[in-house]
Amino acid sequence: MDPQQKALRKSVDADRRAVTPQPHAHAASGSPPSPPEKYESDPENPEIRASYDDEGEAGVPVAQASPDPASVSGADAPGPSLNIHPPTLVAGNLLTYVPGYHDDCSANTWSVIDCSHFNVRGTNYLADRKKFASRVSGLDILAMDFANGTHRIDNITAHPKNPVLKYLEQHGNPFLFTMNFQQPTKHGFLHLIIYATIPPNVTERLSERTWKLFQEFLSENTPDSYRTKRFKLIPNIAVGPWLAKKAAGNKPSIIGNNITSRYFRGPHYMEVGIDVGSSQVGKYILSVVSRYVKNIVVDLAFLIEGQKPDELPEQVLAGVRIFHADLEAIIVKAPLYE
Repeated sequence: MDPQQKALRKSVDADRRAVTPQPHAHAASGSPPSPPEKYESDPENPEIRASYDDEGEAGVPVAQASPDPASVSGADAPGPSLNIHPPTLVAGNLLTYVPGYHDDCSANTWSVIDCSHFNVRGTNYLADRKKFASRVSGLDILAMDFANGTHRIDNITAHPKNPVLKYLEQHGNPFLFTMNFQQPTKHGFLHLIIYATIPPNVTERLSERTWKLFQEFLSENTPDSYRTKRFKLIPNIAVGPWLAKKAAGNKPSIIGNNITSRYFRGPHYMEVGIDVGSSQVGKYILSVVSRYVKNIVVDLAFLIEGQKPDELPEQVLAGVRIFHADLEAIIVKAPLYE
């Protein structure tokens, strides 16, 4: 156990005593709270502020963060400031979808978030380590759902009990991108499943570089080792106690570096299976966050990491915000996939 984990574990009891649940009031502002980051103004334009990396990568920008001024024009130019697309299907109804952008909301709800609130690698990141606000997301969130399993369920998109399959058949089988978070429980596994579709206007919403990178990620000819080195998650505890925020962090991370990820490709979909219990780091974060899950608001944003000059700037593919999930109740109500 590294020193940071020891310090966090030592603080659990004290932090738990200090946390008192508060009513879930709607915040007046639509911007998430600002993390402690380093910023510097562009000398030629003081209104442009970029975040800087040291050893880590802080992912959530302050509200005033600007689009990358070095982005080329046309398809790579910044998009509109907000891109909220209501889901067309809510598969399990265990979390209620709420439209719009909120700092906070009632328990067991979720929303699609404005991904321009996340900092990503800028055009010249490899040289200057600067990050700027992402363009708006390029994929549409179709649904969020939970499912129980007596064991870890891989390739859940193709499971016979999955209601998404019938939906896809009825709507011409649009391509589906699935993220399947597999969380160990006392009785097996709870699966948090996020379904996203590629919209007809994806080339207008994703930059040409990001679309090309995503197509390579999805390709049948791409090895899983490439995907593991590229698929990136930006978590953010927008509302919650210090210990939960510290454990989860808000730095972009390549999921496959610490947590086993598996990939499944079907005729009209790709699924990323994220085995949260496969590493000690994942288990520890899950144990801490689970203590306070009813008191937190969590953001999850996804992207493909740009590692070469012609793959930058980065752009978030999709993101969701989950409000005060009652996991104990969800485990009881979630359907059992066997």
